[in-house]
Amino acid sequence: MLKGVLGILEAVMALFPFALTYAALFQEEDKPNEEKRKKVVDKLMEHMEEWDLDLPDWMERFKEPLLGLIVDVTVKVAKDRGFFADSSES
Repeated sequence: MLKGVLGILEAVMALFPFALTYAALFQEEDKPNEEKRKKVVDKLMEHMEEWDLDLPDWMERFKEPLLGLIVDVTVKVAKDRGFFADSSES
């Protein structure tokens, strides 16, 4: 059980740098934040498939909300550190 939980955490942690990279790339696009967020989530889902980062069956239905949370946390921390300009749509 613990090995499974650690595997999930490892997979999630591996996605944070990619979330930051894609968020930075899509930041410059003149689109609403929700659209940019969706594009980042879609890219992260592609990476999970490419790298065979599987979640347990019971967690599969939470994949998109979990990746959305990763994007939200990544962008929040980056904004707090001055990496991104603050947007009025936040």
